[in-house]
Amino acid sequence: MMRVCHFLSAVFAVIVFSVIAVTAEPTESGEYKLHVYHKQGADYKKRGEIVGLPSTPSYIATTTTKGDGEIIELTSPLYQIKIRDETTDRVILSSIKACQLVNGDWKEEFRVHLDDEKRVYHVDYYAHSDACASSDIELPYKVQPTFTSNVIVERPVPGAKPFLGQFGGKSSQQQQQQQQQQQQGQQGQEGDELPIEEEKTFFQKYW
Repeated sequence: MMRVCHFLSAVFAVIVFSVIAVTAEPTESGEYKLHVYHKQGADYKKRGEIVGLPSTPSYIATTTTKGDGEIIELTSPLYQIKIRDETTDRVILSSIKACQLVNGDWKEEFRVHLDDEKRVYHVDYYAHSDACASSDIELPYKVQPTFTSNVIVERPVPGAKPFLGQFGGKSSQQQQQQQQQQQQGQQGQEGDELPIEEEKTFFQKYW
């Protein structure tokens, strides 16, 4: 029985360690990064990182994707990438036509979408050139590229908020001001004070 308990404790410790290992908290400055991979053969190989999120993002290529040795091979009409968020371990897959990258001189754009809490919920991936045909490159296509990467952050835009208290008439603040003015004017007149007429809504007037 003791051996079983020790075994279960060890398994539980491994699971907890694995969960902690795949996620990372933002730095003290609140910045975090995305890991960028591209598909080579049957696997995805890391090619760079998007750092400085959420304020001043930029793309940093790994040493093997700066044109100093790595030759990538395109075996599909699509160039496929994988982006992993280090804070949540969430993976985003995207792809573009390989001929767009070739015709655009390997210029690319990452458009990072943030939510209200400045967390990444989606990343769009584009090439600088849109026009291309599948006949522009002959597969398999081997090349030693130098990527020119641009990162843009899309933040949520606050929607219009309704102005409450003004449906079918004046707002409550305007009604109070009008009542105060009427009371001050009536105090200066002789005779009994007249009752203050309540501001009616549209439905009260016509229904």
